[in-house]
Amino acid sequence: MSDVIDDCWSVLALAPGADERSIRRQYARLLKVHRPDEDPEGFQRLREAYEQALAQTRWEMEREEVEAAPAPIAPVAAHEPSAVFAEPLVEAAPDPLQQALALLDGLVPAQLDSRWQQARTQGCESAFEYQLLQYCLSDDAPRLAILHWAVQARGWFTPWQTVPMTAYQADELLGSLWHACHGELQAQLVAGDERGVYACLQTWGGQAWLEPFDRREQFQAMLLELLHEHDTWGHGLFEHVCQYFNWSDDNGGPKPAYLWQALNERCQRDAWFAHQQALAEQWHWNIKPEGNAAYLLLRPLELKQQVALAQGFSEADWTACEQLTQDLLYRYPELLDQVPHRDLYFWRKLAPRPMHPRSYLRVMSTMLVAILLWMAGPGFFDSLQNVLIAAVVGSLLTVQLSSVFMRLWQWFSPSLLALDLRLSEWLIPPWANPHGERLLLRHGVPRLMLALPIYPMLAGTHALIAVVGMVGYFGVGLLGLLPYTPPSGEGSGVVHKAWRALHELYEFNWAQVALLVATVVVVVWWQVQLPEFVS
Repeated sequence: MSDVIDDCWSVLALAPGADERSIRRQYARLLKVHRPDEDPEGFQRLREAYEQALAQTRWEMEREEVEAAPAPIAPVAAHEPSAVFAEPLVEAAPDPLQQALALLDGLVPAQLDSRWQQARTQGCESAFEYQLLQYCLSDDAPRLAILHWAVQARGWFTPWQTVPMTAYQADELLGSLWHACHGELQAQLVAGDERGVYACLQTWGGQAWLEPFDRREQFQAMLLELLHEHDTWGHGLFEHVCQYFNWSDDNGGPKPAYLWQALNERCQRDAWFAHQQALAEQWHWNIKPEGNAAYLLLRPLELKQQVALAQGFSEADWTACEQLTQDLLYRYPELLDQVPHRDLYFWRKLAPRPMHPRSYLRVMSTMLVAILLWMAGPGFFDSLQNVLIAAVVGSLLTVQLSSVFMRLWQWFSPSLLALDLRLSEWLIPPWANPHGERLLLRHGVPRLMLALPIYPMLAGTHALIAVVGMVGYFGVGLLGLLPYTPPSGEGSGVVHKAWRALHELYEFNWAQVALLVATVVVVVWWQVQLPEFVS
Protein backbone atom coordinates (compact mmCIF):
# COMPACT_ATOMS: atom_id res chain seq x y z
CA MET A 1 0.00 0.00 0.00
CA SER A 2 1.34 3.41 -0.93
CA ASP A 3 2.07 6.27 1.44
CA VAL A 4 -0.96 8.15 0.09
CA ILE A 5 -3.28 5.26 0.98
CA ASP A 6 -1.68 4.76 4.40
CA ASP A 7 -2.15 8.46 5.09
CA CYS A 8 -5.87 8.35 4.24
CA TRP A 9 -6.45 5.75 6.98
CA SER A 10 -4.57 7.88 9.52
CA VAL A 11 -6.63 10.96 8.63
CA LEU A 12 -9.82 8.95 9.14
CA ALA A 13 -8.40 7.31 12.29
CA LEU A 14 -9.34 3.87 10.96
CA ALA A 15 -7.45 0.64 10.53
CA PRO A 16 -6.56 -0.21 6.91
CA GLY A 17 -9.15 -2.42 5.29
CA ALA A 18 -12.21 -1.04 7.10
CA ASP A 19 -15.52 -1.64 5.35
CA GLU A 20 -17.56 1.03 3.57
CA ARG A 21 -20.04 1.41 6.39
CA SER A 22 -17.30 2.17 8.91
CA ILE A 23 -15.69 4.64 6.52
CA ARG A 24 -18.93 6.54 5.94
CA ARG A 25 -19.80 6.68 9.63
CA GLN A 26 -16.33 7.92 10.56
CA TYR A 27 -16.46 10.52 7.76
CA ALA A 28 -19.82 11.82 9.01
CA ARG A 29 -18.43 12.02 12.55
CA LEU A 30 -15.27 13.92 11.53
CA LEU A 31 -17.22 16.23 9.23
CA LYS A 32 -18.71 17.88 12.31
CA VAL A 33 -15.19 18.81 13.40
CA HIS A 34 -13.78 19.92 10.03
CA ARG A 35 -16.60 22.07 8.63
CA PRO A 36 -15.92 23.54 5.15
CA ASP A 37 -16.81 27.08 6.25
CA GLU A 38 -14.65 26.99 9.39
CA ASP A 39 -11.71 24.75 8.42
CA PRO A 40 -11.51 24.50 4.61
CA GLU A 41 -8.02 22.95 4.62
CA GLY A 42 -8.97 20.30 7.15
CA PHE A 43 -12.18 19.61 5.26
CA GLN A 44 -10.20 19.16 2.03
CA ARG A 45 -7.82 16.64 3.65
CA LEU A 46 -10.76 14.76 5.16
CA ARG A 47 -12.60 14.68 1.83
CA GLU A 48 -9.58 13.34 -0.07
CA ALA A 49 -8.94 10.70 2.58
CA TYR A 50 -12.60 9.65 2.49
CA GLU A 51 -12.60 9.29 -1.29
CA GLN A 52 -9.28 7.43 -1.28
CA ALA A 53 -10.39 5.00 1.45
CA LEU A 54 -13.65 4.19 -0.34
CA ALA A 55 -11.86 3.61 -3.62
CA GLN A 56 -9.28 1.33 -2.00
CA THR A 57 -11.92 -0.70 -0.14
CA ARG A 58 -14.00 -1.25 -3.25
CA TRP A 59 -10.94 -2.19 -5.24
CA GLU A 60 -9.92 -4.80 -2.65
CA MET A 61 -13.43 -6.27 -2.55
CA GLU A 62 -13.61 -6.66 -6.30
CA ARG A 63 -10.13 -8.19 -6.48
CA GLU A 64 -10.99 -10.73 -3.79
CA GLU A 65 -14.18 -11.68 -5.63
CA VAL A 66 -12.23 -12.33 -8.82
CA GLU A 67 -9.57 -14.41 -7.03
CA ALA A 68 -12.19 -16.45 -5.10
CA ALA A 69 -14.15 -17.46 -8.20
CA PRO A 70 -13.83 -21.31 -8.66
CA ALA A 71 -12.21 -22.59 -11.85
CA PRO A 72 -14.45 -24.82 -13.98
CA ILE A 73 -13.43 -28.53 -14.19
CA ALA A 74 -13.65 -30.37 -17.51
CA PRO A 75 -15.99 -33.40 -17.43
CA VAL A 76 -14.46 -36.94 -17.62
CA ALA A 77 -15.92 -39.44 -20.08
CA ALA A 78 -17.55 -42.38 -18.15
CA HIS A 79 -16.87 -44.99 -20.84
CA GLU A 80 -13.11 -44.47 -20.80
CA PRO A 81 -11.55 -46.69 -18.12
CA SER A 82 -8.31 -44.82 -18.10
CA ALA A 83 -10.07 -41.55 -17.21
CA VAL A 84 -10.23 -42.51 -13.54
CA PHE A 85 -6.48 -42.54 -13.31
CA ALA A 86 -5.86 -39.47 -15.56
CA GLU A 87 -5.33 -35.87 -14.21
CA PRO A 88 -8.47 -33.68 -14.39
CA LEU A 89 -8.54 -31.14 -17.23
CA VAL A 90 -8.84 -27.54 -15.80
CA GLU A 91 -9.85 -24.62 -18.05
CA ALA A 92 -7.99 -21.45 -16.99
CA ALA A 93 -10.21 -18.44 -16.01
CA PRO A 94 -10.01 -15.43 -18.37
CA ASP A 95 -7.48 -12.81 -17.23
CA PRO A 96 -9.38 -9.54 -16.37
CA LEU A 97 -6.34 -7.49 -17.33
CA GLN A 98 -6.15 -9.03 -20.79
CA GLN A 99 -9.90 -8.56 -21.24
CA ALA A 100 -9.64 -4.90 -20.22
CA LEU A 101 -6.74 -4.27 -22.58
CA ALA A 102 -8.65 -5.91 -25.40
CA LEU A 103 -11.62 -3.63 -24.77
CA LEU A 104 -9.36 -0.58 -24.78
CA ASP A 105 -7.81 -1.56 -28.10
CA GLY A 106 -8.98 0.91 -30.77
CA LEU A 107 -11.23 2.73 -28.30
CA VAL A 108 -12.83 6.00 -29.42
CA PRO A 109 -14.88 8.27 -27.09
CA ALA A 110 -18.16 7.35 -28.79
CA GLN A 111 -17.63 3.69 -27.78
CA LEU A 112 -17.12 4.28 -24.06
CA ASP A 113 -20.67 3.33 -23.06
CA SER A 114 -20.70 0.13 -25.12
CA ARG A 115 -17.21 -0.94 -24.00
CA TRP A 116 -18.17 -0.35 -20.40
CA GLN A 117 -21.22 -2.57 -20.80
CA GLN A 118 -19.01 -5.26 -22.33
CA ALA A 119 -16.62 -4.99 -19.39
CA ARG A 120 -19.48 -5.47 -16.97
CA THR A 121 -20.74 -8.46 -18.93
CA GLN A 122 -17.28 -10.03 -18.85
CA GLY A 123 -16.80 -9.20 -15.17
CA CYS A 124 -13.68 -7.09 -15.71
CA GLU A 125 -15.14 -3.63 -15.06
CA SER A 126 -12.64 -2.82 -12.29
CA ALA A 127 -9.68 -3.71 -14.46
CA PHE A 128 -11.21 -1.85 -17.41
CA GLU A 129 -11.75 1.33 -15.38
CA TYR A 130 -8.25 1.18 -13.94
CA GLN A 131 -6.68 0.68 -17.37
CA LEU A 132 -8.89 3.46 -18.72
CA LEU A 133 -7.42 5.72 -16.05
CA GLN A 134 -3.89 4.79 -17.11
CA TYR A 135 -4.79 5.35 -20.76
CA CYS A 136 -6.31 8.74 -19.93
CA LEU A 137 -3.00 9.80 -18.39
CA SER A 138 -1.10 9.05 -21.61
CA ASP A 139 -0.28 11.78 -24.11
CA ASP A 140 -2.07 10.25 -27.10
CA ALA A 141 -5.43 9.72 -25.37
CA PRO A 142 -8.54 11.86 -25.99
CA ARG A 143 -8.28 12.91 -22.38
CA LEU A 144 -11.04 15.50 -22.18
CA ALA A 145 -13.68 13.25 -23.77
CA ILE A 146 -12.75 10.37 -21.45
CA LEU A 147 -12.87 12.65 -18.42
CA HIS A 148 -16.32 13.97 -19.29
CA TRP A 149 -17.60 10.41 -19.61
CA ALA A 150 -15.86 9.19 -16.47
CA VAL A 151 -17.13 12.10 -14.36
CA GLN A 152 -20.71 11.50 -15.43
CA ALA A 153 -20.76 7.68 -15.67
CA ARG A 154 -18.23 6.63 -13.03
CA GLY A 155 -18.19 9.56 -10.60
CA TRP A 156 -14.49 10.39 -10.92
CA PHE A 157 -13.30 13.10 -8.49
CA THR A 158 -16.45 12.61 -6.37
CA PRO A 159 -17.25 10.53 -3.26
CA TRP A 160 -18.69 7.87 -5.60
CA GLN A 161 -15.39 7.24 -7.36
CA THR A 162 -14.30 3.56 -7.16
CA VAL A 163 -11.07 3.46 -9.14
CA PRO A 164 -7.99 4.15 -6.95
CA MET A 165 -6.22 7.34 -7.98
CA THR A 166 -3.14 8.97 -6.50
CA ALA A 167 -3.06 12.65 -5.64
CA TYR A 168 -0.65 13.27 -8.53
CA GLN A 169 -2.97 11.57 -11.00
CA ALA A 170 -5.97 13.48 -9.68
CA ASP A 171 -4.13 16.81 -9.96
CA GLU A 172 -3.02 15.99 -13.51
CA LEU A 173 -6.51 15.13 -14.72
CA LEU A 174 -8.24 17.91 -12.81
CA GLY A 175 -5.78 20.34 -14.36
CA SER A 176 -6.99 19.29 -17.80
CA LEU A 177 -10.60 19.90 -16.78
CA TRP A 178 -9.75 23.32 -15.33
CA HIS A 179 -7.85 24.28 -18.48
CA ALA A 180 -10.74 23.25 -20.74
CA CYS A 181 -13.29 25.05 -18.58
CA HIS A 182 -11.21 28.25 -18.56
CA GLY A 183 -10.65 28.10 -22.32
CA GLU A 184 -14.33 27.68 -23.20
CA LEU A 185 -15.48 30.49 -20.93
CA GLN A 186 -12.75 32.81 -22.20
CA ALA A 187 -13.58 32.08 -25.84
CA GLN A 188 -17.23 32.99 -25.27
CA LEU A 189 -16.27 36.20 -23.45
CA VAL A 190 -13.86 37.25 -26.19
CA ALA A 191 -16.59 36.67 -28.78
CA GLY A 192 -19.00 38.79 -26.72
CA ASP A 193 -21.60 35.99 -26.75
CA GLU A 194 -23.40 36.46 -23.43
CA ARG A 195 -25.80 33.59 -24.08
CA GLY A 196 -22.86 31.34 -24.87
CA VAL A 197 -21.09 32.41 -21.68
CA TYR A 198 -24.09 31.59 -19.52
CA ALA A 199 -24.74 28.27 -21.30
CA CYS A 200 -21.08 27.32 -20.83
CA LEU A 201 -21.31 28.31 -17.17
CA GLN A 202 -24.35 26.08 -16.66
CA THR A 203 -22.70 23.16 -18.46
CA TRP A 204 -19.54 23.23 -16.38
CA GLY A 205 -21.13 24.38 -13.14
CA GLY A 206 -23.54 21.43 -13.17
CA GLN A 207 -20.80 18.79 -13.28
CA ALA A 208 -20.35 16.65 -10.18
CA TRP A 209 -16.58 17.16 -9.88
CA LEU A 210 -17.20 20.84 -9.09
CA GLU A 211 -19.54 20.14 -6.19
CA PRO A 212 -16.86 19.98 -3.43
CA PHE A 213 -16.60 23.27 -1.57
CA ASP A 214 -12.99 24.07 -2.44
CA ARG A 215 -13.42 23.38 -6.15
CA ARG A 216 -16.66 25.36 -6.23
CA GLU A 217 -14.85 28.30 -4.68
CA GLN A 218 -11.97 27.96 -7.17
CA PHE A 219 -14.45 27.84 -10.05
CA GLN A 220 -16.09 31.05 -8.88
CA ALA A 221 -12.72 32.79 -8.44
CA MET A 222 -11.73 31.77 -11.99
CA LEU A 223 -14.97 33.20 -13.35
CA LEU A 224 -14.45 36.45 -11.43
CA GLU A 225 -10.98 36.85 -12.97
CA LEU A 226 -12.30 36.21 -16.48
CA LEU A 227 -15.09 38.75 -16.07
CA HIS A 228 -12.60 41.28 -14.71
CA GLU A 229 -10.20 40.76 -17.63
CA HIS A 230 -12.85 41.20 -20.34
CA ASP A 231 -15.30 44.07 -20.78
CA THR A 232 -17.43 42.60 -23.57
CA TRP A 233 -20.26 41.57 -21.23
CA GLY A 234 -23.18 43.59 -19.97
CA HIS A 235 -25.04 44.16 -16.76
CA GLY A 236 -27.64 41.50 -17.62
CA LEU A 237 -25.08 38.69 -17.80
CA PHE A 238 -23.59 39.66 -14.46
CA GLU A 239 -27.03 39.59 -12.85
CA HIS A 240 -27.64 36.07 -14.18
CA VAL A 241 -24.25 34.91 -12.90
CA CYS A 242 -24.97 36.38 -9.46
CA GLN A 243 -28.32 34.60 -9.37
CA TYR A 244 -26.74 31.31 -10.47
CA PHE A 245 -24.17 31.36 -7.66
CA ASN A 246 -26.35 33.30 -5.20
CA TRP A 247 -23.75 36.09 -5.01
CA SER A 248 -24.66 39.21 -3.04
CA ASP A 249 -23.13 41.64 -0.59
CA ASP A 250 -25.52 40.34 2.06
CA ASN A 251 -23.69 37.01 2.27
CA GLY A 252 -20.24 38.51 1.85
CA GLY A 253 -19.87 37.89 -1.88
CA PRO A 254 -17.36 35.57 -3.56
CA LYS A 255 -13.59 35.62 -3.18
CA PRO A 256 -11.34 37.41 -3.94
CA ALA A 257 -13.21 40.36 -2.50
CA TYR A 258 -11.36 43.03 -4.51
CA LEU A 259 -12.50 41.47 -7.80
CA TRP A 260 -16.07 41.23 -6.55
CA GLN A 261 -16.00 44.91 -5.58
CA ALA A 262 -14.45 45.93 -8.91
CA LEU A 263 -17.10 44.04 -10.88
CA ASN A 264 -19.87 45.57 -8.80
CA GLU A 265 -18.49 49.05 -9.47
CA ARG A 266 -18.23 48.30 -13.19
CA CYS A 267 -21.85 47.14 -13.28
CA GLN A 268 -22.98 50.25 -11.42
CA ARG A 269 -21.03 52.38 -13.89
CA ASP A 270 -22.47 50.60 -16.93
CA ALA A 271 -26.00 50.75 -15.53
CA TRP A 272 -25.61 54.48 -14.84
CA PHE A 273 -24.29 55.18 -18.34
CA ALA A 274 -27.00 53.06 -19.94
CA HIS A 275 -29.56 55.14 -18.04
CA GLN A 276 -27.98 58.38 -19.27
CA GLN A 277 -27.94 57.11 -22.84
CA ALA A 278 -31.58 56.11 -22.54
CA LEU A 279 -32.40 59.63 -21.35
CA ALA A 280 -30.57 61.06 -24.36
CA GLU A 281 -32.28 58.69 -26.81
CA GLN A 282 -35.77 59.26 -25.41
CA TRP A 283 -35.29 63.02 -25.01
CA HIS A 284 -38.03 65.52 -25.59
CA TRP A 285 -38.56 68.95 -24.17
CA ASN A 286 -39.59 69.85 -20.64
CA ILE A 287 -39.47 66.39 -19.07
CA LYS A 288 -36.57 66.61 -16.64
CA PRO A 289 -33.27 68.53 -16.50
CA GLU A 290 -31.27 65.26 -16.43
CA GLY A 291 -32.69 64.32 -19.82
CA ASN A 292 -31.85 67.71 -21.32
CA ALA A 293 -28.29 67.50 -19.97
CA ALA A 294 -27.83 63.96 -21.31
CA TYR A 295 -29.12 64.99 -24.74
CA LEU A 296 -26.73 67.95 -24.93
CA LEU A 297 -23.62 66.12 -23.68
CA LEU A 298 -24.08 62.61 -25.08
CA ARG A 299 -25.46 63.33 -28.55
CA PRO A 300 -23.22 64.58 -31.41
CA LEU A 301 -25.18 67.76 -32.10
CA GLU A 302 -24.15 70.45 -34.55
CA LEU A 303 -23.43 73.96 -33.31
CA LYS A 304 -26.75 75.37 -34.45
CA GLN A 305 -28.56 72.53 -32.67
CA GLN A 306 -26.61 73.21 -29.49
CA VAL A 307 -27.43 76.91 -29.67
CA ALA A 308 -31.12 76.27 -30.28
CA LEU A 309 -31.23 73.81 -27.40
CA ALA A 310 -29.36 76.10 -25.01
CA GLN A 311 -31.75 78.99 -25.60
CA GLY A 312 -34.53 76.97 -23.97
CA PHE A 313 -32.51 75.82 -20.96
CA SER A 314 -33.37 76.87 -17.43
CA GLU A 315 -31.08 77.18 -14.44
CA ALA A 316 -31.96 73.60 -13.43
CA ASP A 317 -30.86 72.36 -16.86
CA TRP A 318 -27.45 74.01 -16.54
CA THR A 319 -27.07 72.60 -13.03
CA ALA A 320 -27.79 69.13 -14.44
CA CYS A 321 -25.12 69.70 -17.12
CA GLU A 322 -22.60 70.56 -14.41
CA GLN A 323 -23.52 67.43 -12.43
CA LEU A 324 -23.28 65.14 -15.46
CA THR A 325 -19.91 66.63 -16.39
CA GLN A 326 -18.57 66.11 -12.87
CA ASP A 327 -19.79 62.49 -12.84
CA LEU A 328 -18.09 61.70 -16.14
CA LEU A 329 -14.82 63.40 -15.24
CA TYR A 330 -14.35 62.22 -11.67
CA ARG A 331 -16.63 59.22 -11.02
CA TYR A 332 -16.43 57.39 -14.33
CA PRO A 333 -13.44 58.66 -16.36
CA GLU A 334 -13.36 55.28 -18.17
CA LEU A 335 -16.48 56.39 -20.07
CA LEU A 336 -14.90 59.49 -21.61
CA ASP A 337 -14.03 57.60 -24.81
CA GLN A 338 -17.74 56.96 -25.37
CA VAL A 339 -18.69 60.66 -25.12
CA PRO A 340 -18.71 62.55 -28.46
CA HIS A 341 -17.12 65.70 -26.99
CA ARG A 342 -13.44 65.86 -26.07
CA ASP A 343 -14.08 68.96 -23.95
CA LEU A 344 -16.94 68.19 -21.60
CA TYR A 345 -17.17 71.84 -20.54
CA PHE A 346 -18.10 72.95 -24.05
CA TRP A 347 -21.61 73.73 -22.82
CA ARG A 348 -20.37 76.58 -20.59
CA LYS A 349 -19.95 78.81 -23.61
CA LEU A 350 -23.65 78.26 -24.32
CA ALA A 351 -24.83 79.06 -20.81
CA PRO A 352 -25.82 82.63 -19.92
CA ARG A 353 -23.90 84.10 -17.03
CA PRO A 354 -25.54 86.79 -14.91
CA MET A 355 -23.42 89.80 -14.05
CA HIS A 356 -21.51 89.09 -10.87
CA PRO A 357 -21.72 91.69 -8.06
CA ARG A 358 -17.96 92.11 -8.34
CA SER A 359 -18.45 93.23 -11.93
CA TYR A 360 -20.29 96.33 -10.71
CA LEU A 361 -17.42 96.98 -8.30
CA ARG A 362 -14.99 96.79 -11.21
CA VAL A 363 -17.12 99.17 -13.29
CA MET A 364 -17.28 101.61 -10.41
CA SER A 365 -13.53 101.35 -9.76
CA THR A 366 -12.71 101.83 -13.44
CA MET A 367 -14.85 104.95 -13.74
CA LEU A 368 -13.55 106.30 -10.42
CA VAL A 369 -9.94 105.99 -11.61
CA ALA A 370 -10.82 107.50 -15.00
CA ILE A 371 -12.49 110.56 -13.41
CA LEU A 372 -9.59 111.09 -10.98
CA LEU A 373 -7.08 110.90 -13.85
CA TRP A 374 -9.20 113.30 -15.90
CA MET A 375 -9.26 115.86 -13.09
CA ALA A 376 -5.62 115.37 -12.08
CA GLY A 377 -3.51 118.49 -12.48
CA PRO A 378 -1.65 121.23 -10.62
CA GLY A 379 -4.78 122.35 -8.73
CA PHE A 380 -5.97 118.83 -7.91
CA PHE A 381 -5.53 119.09 -4.15
CA ASP A 382 -6.94 122.61 -3.97
CA SER A 383 -10.41 121.29 -4.82
CA LEU A 384 -9.95 117.73 -3.57
CA GLN A 385 -13.39 117.60 -1.96
CA ASN A 386 -15.15 118.56 -5.17
CA VAL A 387 -13.01 116.12 -7.15
CA LEU A 388 -13.89 113.22 -4.85
CA ILE A 389 -17.58 114.07 -4.90
CA ALA A 390 -17.56 114.23 -8.69
CA ALA A 391 -15.66 110.95 -8.93
CA VAL A 392 -18.02 109.08 -6.59
CA VAL A 393 -21.17 110.48 -8.18
CA GLY A 394 -19.88 109.80 -11.68
CA SER A 395 -18.87 106.24 -10.87
CA LEU A 396 -22.21 105.49 -9.19
CA LEU A 397 -24.07 106.90 -12.17
CA THR A 398 -21.97 104.73 -14.47
CA VAL A 399 -22.85 101.65 -12.41
CA GLN A 400 -26.55 102.40 -12.77
CA LEU A 401 -26.27 102.92 -16.51
CA SER A 402 -24.17 99.73 -16.81
CA SER A 403 -26.81 97.76 -14.94
CA VAL A 404 -29.51 98.87 -17.36
CA PHE A 405 -27.30 98.16 -20.36
CA MET A 406 -26.34 94.69 -19.10
CA ARG A 407 -29.97 93.68 -18.65
CA LEU A 408 -30.67 94.67 -22.22
CA TRP A 409 -27.48 93.00 -23.44
CA GLN A 410 -28.20 89.71 -21.65
CA TRP A 411 -31.61 89.66 -23.26
CA PHE A 412 -30.27 90.40 -26.75
CA SER A 413 -26.89 88.60 -26.82
CA PRO A 414 -28.26 85.00 -27.04
CA SER A 415 -29.59 85.82 -30.50
CA LEU A 416 -25.96 86.42 -31.59
CA LEU A 417 -24.63 83.26 -29.89
CA ALA A 418 -23.88 81.27 -33.06
CA LEU A 419 -21.94 84.20 -34.59
CA ASP A 420 -20.28 84.89 -31.25
CA LEU A 421 -19.05 81.30 -30.96
CA ARG A 422 -17.50 81.33 -34.42
CA LEU A 423 -15.82 84.73 -33.95
CA SER A 424 -14.47 83.67 -30.56
CA GLU A 425 -13.09 80.45 -32.00
CA TRP A 426 -11.32 82.35 -34.78
CA LEU A 427 -9.99 85.36 -32.87
CA ILE A 428 -9.30 84.18 -29.29
CA PRO A 429 -6.26 81.87 -29.02
CA PRO A 430 -7.01 78.43 -27.54
CA TRP A 431 -4.50 78.84 -24.69
CA ALA A 432 -6.43 81.89 -23.50
CA ASN A 433 -9.82 80.23 -23.83
CA PRO A 434 -9.40 76.48 -23.14
CA HIS A 435 -13.07 75.77 -22.43
CA GLY A 436 -14.56 78.40 -24.75
CA GLU A 437 -16.14 80.30 -21.86
CA ARG A 438 -14.89 83.70 -23.05
CA LEU A 439 -16.93 85.03 -25.95
CA LEU A 440 -15.84 87.96 -28.06
CA LEU A 441 -19.20 89.70 -28.36
CA ARG A 442 -20.79 88.67 -25.06
CA HIS A 443 -17.86 89.90 -22.97
CA GLY A 444 -16.18 92.34 -25.35
CA VAL A 445 -19.12 94.63 -26.10
CA PRO A 446 -19.72 95.62 -22.42
CA ARG A 447 -16.03 96.54 -22.07
CA LEU A 448 -16.20 98.57 -25.25
CA MET A 449 -19.30 100.40 -24.01
CA LEU A 450 -17.52 101.32 -20.79
CA ALA A 451 -14.62 102.73 -22.79
CA LEU A 452 -16.89 105.15 -24.66
CA PRO A 453 -17.17 107.74 -21.83
CA ILE A 454 -13.55 107.25 -20.69
CA TYR A 455 -11.89 108.18 -23.96
CA PRO A 456 -13.48 111.63 -24.42
CA MET A 457 -12.78 112.54 -20.78
CA LEU A 458 -9.06 111.84 -21.13
CA ALA A 459 -8.92 113.22 -24.68
CA GLY A 460 -10.29 116.53 -23.39
CA THR A 461 -6.87 117.17 -21.89
CA HIS A 462 -4.75 115.70 -24.67
CA ALA A 463 -5.22 112.95 -27.25
CA LEU A 464 -2.02 111.18 -26.14
CA ILE A 465 -3.35 110.87 -22.59
CA ALA A 466 -6.52 109.27 -23.98
CA VAL A 467 -4.42 106.85 -26.03
CA VAL A 468 -2.34 105.89 -22.98
CA GLY A 469 -5.52 105.43 -20.93
CA MET A 470 -7.14 103.22 -23.57
CA VAL A 471 -3.97 101.13 -23.89
CA GLY A 472 -3.98 100.63 -20.14
CA TYR A 473 -7.73 99.88 -20.03
CA PHE A 474 -7.78 97.29 -22.80
CA GLY A 475 -4.34 95.96 -21.87
CA VAL A 476 -5.46 95.13 -18.34
CA GLY A 477 -8.44 93.27 -19.80
CA LEU A 478 -6.31 91.30 -22.28
CA LEU A 479 -3.72 90.39 -19.64
CA GLY A 480 -6.57 88.83 -17.70
CA LEU A 481 -6.48 86.03 -20.28
CA LEU A 482 -3.11 84.90 -18.95
CA PRO A 483 -3.14 81.91 -16.58
CA TYR A 484 -2.47 82.80 -12.99
CA THR A 485 -2.27 81.10 -9.60
CA PRO A 486 -4.37 82.50 -6.76
CA PRO A 487 -2.27 83.75 -3.84
CA SER A 488 -1.87 81.29 -0.98
CA GLY A 489 -3.17 81.97 2.50
CA GLU A 490 0.34 81.96 3.95
CA GLY A 491 2.08 85.19 4.84
CA SER A 492 1.21 88.07 7.13
CA GLY A 493 2.95 91.03 5.50
CA VAL A 494 1.12 94.16 4.43
CA VAL A 495 1.96 93.62 0.77
CA HIS A 496 0.77 90.04 0.89
CA LYS A 497 -2.51 90.95 2.56
CA ALA A 498 -3.11 93.77 0.09
CA TRP A 499 -2.39 91.44 -2.81
CA ARG A 500 -4.82 88.83 -1.47
CA ALA A 501 -7.55 91.44 -1.03
CA LEU A 502 -6.93 92.82 -4.53
CA HIS A 503 -7.12 89.34 -5.98
CA GLU A 504 -10.34 88.44 -4.17
CA LEU A 505 -12.04 91.60 -5.44
CA TYR A 506 -10.65 91.90 -8.96
CA GLU A 507 -8.89 88.56 -9.67
CA PHE A 508 -5.89 90.49 -10.99
CA ASN A 509 -2.57 88.86 -11.80
CA TRP A 510 0.78 90.60 -11.39
CA ALA A 511 0.92 91.66 -15.04
CA GLN A 512 -2.43 93.43 -14.77
CA VAL A 513 -1.39 95.21 -11.59
CA ALA A 514 1.89 96.33 -13.15
CA LEU A 515 0.21 97.72 -16.28
CA LEU A 516 -2.49 99.48 -14.26
CA VAL A 517 0.08 101.16 -12.00
CA ALA A 518 2.23 102.15 -14.99
CA THR A 519 -0.77 103.67 -16.79
CA VAL A 520 -1.80 105.71 -13.73
CA VAL A 521 1.76 106.94 -13.13
CA VAL A 522 2.27 108.01 -16.75
CA VAL A 523 -1.06 109.85 -16.99
CA VAL A 524 -0.61 111.60 -13.62
CA TRP A 525 2.97 112.58 -14.47
CA TRP A 526 1.86 114.11 -17.74
CA GLN A 527 -1.02 115.94 -16.06
CA VAL A 528 1.05 117.32 -13.17
CA GLN A 529 4.59 117.80 -14.41
CA LEU A 530 4.01 118.81 -18.01
CA PRO A 531 0.97 121.07 -18.07
CA GLU A 532 2.44 123.11 -20.88
CA PHE A 533 2.87 119.91 -22.95
CA VAL A 534 -0.65 118.68 -22.48
CA SER A 535 -2.35 122.05 -22.76
